[in-house]
Amino acid sequence: MNSGSDGAEKGAAQQFGDFGLSQADVIELATGFRLYGFWRMELDAGHVFATENFFHLCGLEPHAGPVDIVEVSARIHPDDLTNLMRIFEHAGRDKTAYESIFRVRIGAEGFKFVRAVGKFRPKPGTSGEVVGISYELFRQDEDEALLLKAALQQILQP
Repeated sequence: MNSGSDGAEKGAAQQFGDFGLSQADVIELATGFRLYGFWRMELDAGHVFATENFFHLCGLEPHAGPVDIVEVSARIHPDDLTNLMRIFEHAGRDKTAYESIFRVRIGAEGFKFVRAVGKFRPKPGTSGEVVGISYELFRQDEDEALLLKAALQQILQP
């Protein structure tokens, strides 16, 4: 989106400002009832840094320093992981934005749907970084996931 005066769609920050909302207001409203995790990946080092909520979203203990990608990958549904990594690599290589929906393990048998939105961001003196947000599409706990799985199995059984 651009925010030029040529009739093109205004950028989100300008729209909120025109309406009388600050960026802080928008973040507070958006994150008030849904868990949002924010993260960034340094392309040169391959390190990912994330907020505490990102760890909670993935069912992991928050800690300082880089995220353990192997640990996060183990929480993502195997059918979704390859595509997610390909999309993420594409964003860094081609300097683009992306979005993806994938499943993250909750408990022993359940999964929740998570949406990630990210974009390439230039960083002087480096190859840049990919920054983004991830959030749960449908609020669901482990018990709800197991009930849903049982209901679906009942429906799908011959």
